[in-house]
Amino acid sequence: MCPILPALVRAVIYARSGSEMQNAPSAKVDEQLRRLRQHALERSYVIVGEASDASQPGTTLSRPGLANVMSGAAAILRTFDLVLTTNGARLARNPMLLKEITSFLNGAGIKIEYADEADLGPLAGGDRQELPRKDRVEDHLRRLGGLGEDD
Repeated sequence: MCPILPALVRAVIYARSGSEMQNAPSAKVDEQLRRLRQHALERSYVIVGEASDASQPGTTLSRPGLANVMSGAAAILRTFDLVLTTNGARLARNPMLLKEITSFLNGAGIKIEYADEADLGPLAGGDRQELPRKDRVEDHLRRLGGLGEDD
């Protein structure tokens, strides 16, 4: 009998730092990415991509790194199963925007894991009582050039 091997978890890691007023925002992103790589290694995740947004506010979807993650999640042939970030504030500072992002990702079958938070809470868990506004996120990604009309 063949042993059952655990499924590989393909992860994209995402980091974001705030405004330029913070000291060395790119260093903050580099530190987050380092921590996320270590977290993935400890859990035997396969990192298939990295995305980051230095000096970008967490109050908008208009971030190139986040747009790449969302476009990848919307692709017909997804290359990842998990978005790994340090905490929910890296994805969004606004609770409604965070819920929109997590609902979109969860609706696409992508899980979210926060390396710095043991209790992910209802926003990260993909509260399915309120269905995602996937159309709004997809429209925004099309405007940014991250999705084609057929996606």
